[in-house]
Amino acid sequence: MESGWGGVDKVKSQGGFAENLKVPKDDEIIIKILDDQPFASYREHWVQETKASRKTYTCLGAEECPLCVTLGHQTSAKIMFNVADMSSSDPTVKVWSMGTRLAEKLKTLAQKPRTKPLNREDLYWAVSKSGKGTSTEYNLEPVKADDLDDWGIEPLEDDELDDLMEQRSDQSIIKWDSVEDLEELVEEIL
Repeated sequence: MESGWGGVDKVKSQGGFAENLKVPKDDEIIIKILDDQPFASYREHWVQETKASRKTYTCLGAEECPLCVTLGHQTSAKIMFNVADMSSSDPTVKVWSMGTRLAEKLKTLAQKPRTKPLNREDLYWAVSKSGKGTSTEYNLEPVKADDLDDWGIEPLEDDELDDLMEQRSDQSIIKWDSVEDLEELVEEIL
């Protein structure tokens, strides 16, 4: 247990649930992508039929997963990047969770000479979105560190970037249910 504001920072940096990046509709935020590729890619079920407040369940694979085998439930892809959200004076590490359409945009940008690698030291990203649901579209524009003045943002200093890199999430943030837990869920639904 910790006290004071220093305690908040310490507890926050020790992990637990990762904070997800929220891109506001019809607005633009600046981020810095912290890794040159996703740190996690997996498939997830959305289970509307359950009475539980939790609706998402990580798929164990089409041949092992009771939701796939017994119920024939569909899955959606989840791809995760660590990013620094630059929208406040104190940049914070967040997880940017996305589907395949946005991930493919990033993969294409990761292969272009002007925008590779995605986490290049002098490279930031202006991100906006429009639409909703399955028609959500993301716009990604590369921003050079020298041009951050246009957004009233200072580029990260080396020590700030080092601190943010130490706070990155890894695959341990993904909740994996056991086969038994998913079988119980299937029984509840049937």
